[in-house]
Amino acid sequence: MTHRHLFQRAAAADPARLHFAAHSHHWWLDAALEGHARAAELAVERLDHKWGTVFGELVPRLQERVARRIGWPDPSGIAFAPSTHELVLRLVSGIERGARPLRVLTTDAEFHAARRQFLRWEEAGEAVIEVVAAEPFSTFPARMEAAIAAGGHDLVLLSQVFFDSGFVVPDLAALVGAVPDERTEVLIDGYHSFNALPVDLASVARRAFFTSGGYKYAMSGEGACFLACPPGRVLRPVNTGWFAGFGSLETFEDRVGYAEDGSRFLGATLDPTGLFRLDGALGALDAAGLGPAEIHAWVAELQQQAIEALPATGVLSRERLLPDAGERGHFLCFREPDAGALHEELMGRGVWTDWRRDRLRFGFAIYHEQAEVQALTGLLAAVRAGRGS
Repeated sequence: MTHRHLFQRAAAADPARLHFAAHSHHWWLDAALEGHARAAELAVERLDHKWGTVFGELVPRLQERVARRIGWPDPSGIAFAPSTHELVLRLVSGIERGARPLRVLTTDAEFHAARRQFLRWEEAGEAVIEVVAAEPFSTFPARMEAAIAAGGHDLVLLSQVFFDSGFVVPDLAALVGAVPDERTEVLIDGYHSFNALPVDLASVARRAFFTSGGYKYAMSGEGACFLACPPGRVLRPVNTGWFAGFGSLETFEDRVGYAEDGSRFLGATLDPTGLFRLDGALGALDAAGLGPAEIHAWVAELQQQAIEALPATGVLSRERLLPDAGERGHFLCFREPDAGALHEELMGRGVWTDWRRDRLRFGFAIYHEQAEVQALTGLLAAVRAGRGS
């Protein structure tokens, strides 16, 4: 059932809009806004002493909340930062490779920050990037596993759900288990799976890192990302800040020290407001009995309602729907040559969505109601009719 009552502020902001860009920017839960206010109140009340509350109360509680939702065995291995890009940079800086370029294996369906960074490193001669094509989806797992098993990589990075299709990568354990060299680091991007799909990473948590954040399906906004670190992977990031040594500020060391837990991946001073929002959001979902399984069940029902209303062929039809194999994340993605024009037309009709190249994406959330999906599919039919489809 819909849980729109948890989003009263967002719903009241523009009652007429049909917001189907939840895969990009969810509505904030009311509890996230309350967390935002709490961060400001704490800064006023405690000033510089707020860090004791942040690290002594907020962070441990938030680590527990995140760990439960991804099946991570050691909550202390979860580190927070404003962006996944920052966390990727810090992880890579801990890979010892001497003067040679970084050797990366990845896919052509990774998030923009990683893709841009890899390309720039390659331009600068600082990395050699091997890319596995996401399509055809039906053969991706076998092709990716073969590339991993070939070895010779410092870092393997892949998404659990591809942002430009919704394809859910099956059997992460098999892919992680195919890594032949213990020195290779594995990073799974979970931004389109965290708090959307039922995720249990216990089978890979001893070997792979996992990163995600609050901007999308955690419904709490930007500035609150995390890196879940495997126990025993004691890298020494070159990109490091004073938060990584927060517990030893009163001592001086001749050699930079790191804790055994995820705090080794912390940076410098950050705005903790995003963490308060994420904590508030996940706390409200816990109180409402809304785990990833419950969230996924409702979204899957709405998606199926939308799919059943689509025609078999033509513009915005089932034949143009991605992926064409495997499971799908929490958005419907259409391959449309004029995706940008369709996006603008839909915005003119009050439908919020987004597009990337030839992909038009529609995201679904727990604040959607079946009547809204019916309204959406009616407007899609009107668009098709206007185009003679």
